[in-house]
Amino acid sequence: TTLAAMIDHINRHKGGHILTIEDPVEFVHVSREALINHREVGQDTKSF
Repeated sequence: TTLAAMIDHINRHKGGHILTIEDPVEFVHVSREALINHREVGQDTKSF
């Protein structure tokens, strides 16, 4: 998706912290320049 491509671009070119909240988690990104955490609605959080 477009959002996954944007996350990948930021992860490759800029440091920082990216938190994704998905239902369900569709893309698992490996941390490179940025720290990436994935959360799933219903499992890690009650709702969006």
